[in-house]
Amino acid sequence: MTSIACPSSRWWSEINADDGLTLLDQHVGPKADWQLAAQTGAADWQRAQQSTGVMVGRQLSLLEIGCGAGRMTGALASDYRDVVALDVSESYLHWARLHCPSPNVSFRLIEGDDLQAAADRHYDVAFSYEVFHYLAPSLLQAYFDAVHRLLRPGGQFVFELNTEPLSWHTRCSVLVRRILHACGRQSWRGWPTSPHFVRKVHPPETIAARLTQAGFSRPRIINPGRRETWFVASRS
Repeated sequence: MTSIACPSSRWWSEINADDGLTLLDQHVGPKADWQLAAQTGAADWQRAQQSTGVMVGRQLSLLEIGCGAGRMTGALASDYRDVVALDVSESYLHWARLHCPSPNVSFRLIEGDDLQAAADRHYDVAFSYEVFHYLAPSLLQAYFDAVHRLLRPGGQFVFELNTEPLSWHTRCSVLVRRILHACGRQSWRGWPTSPHFVRKVHPPETIAARLTQAGFSRPRIINPGRRETWFVASRS
């Protein structure tokens, strides 16, 4: 088994899913139950389709990277022949299996940049939401390279990434959380103080260049510099 490639991935792999749905996505409130969480996942998936034109069809297979507790997985399963959903957290995967028992979904554990758990086949679409902006550039490149190997020719890689520049308010918040973390406090205002729970800013042009480096052709950027920036890349 490979070692986890960066501290951020290690932190996510060790997190306890019982810490709350708010860690999965800021769209989910601190009092959310699973039904509400699944509703937000379905709404986000609908918005993703409208924004990107991602390929959808009951004859297609999909690879979901960073499924968390399966908030969006059920919605994905209804639009594809089968879904393989990956995450670095066994705790979240346990929760996902309980809440998404769809027969056409398979949940699998990965470690860092190693997508070998999904390498028993090829996929028509790879999808990820609210995941990649937590990863270091080198780990992102490793993911992009792996996804390119796993897609069939003509397959699509569709993912969301927060490319909005960090505001002064966010920078101050990060500094406060780091100080609190150094003092032994684990959370502040409902969010972890861990330095590994910090969004990294990846310029859209840099992401496009990394996709090209991985072998994808004509990556398309939708809403660059925004909180919800989408990337659509195809394998030739």
